[in-house]
Amino acid sequence: MAQIIDKYREVRAQRQGDGKFYDICDGSEYMKVQTPGNYNLTLLGHTDGVSISNSSHVSLWSLEFAVCEVPPKLR
Repeated sequence: MAQIIDKYREVRAQRQGDGKFYDICDGSEYMKVQTPGNYNLTLLGHTDGVSISNSSHVSLWSLEFAVCEVPPKLR
């Protein structure tokens, strides 16, 4: 995992000079919380609820998390 993160950091560093945003990791708020040289992992969370049946008041909530420091295709 560390090799994937390092390689993705290099790719992002090469793009930073053009002023465009390619990923969540390019944002100013993201960069404020990062510590250079460390493997900080940022989780992007998603949740969604679904009823189990029409007659039931019970619902099921799924939780999904993606690690932002890996390339979007691997998330």
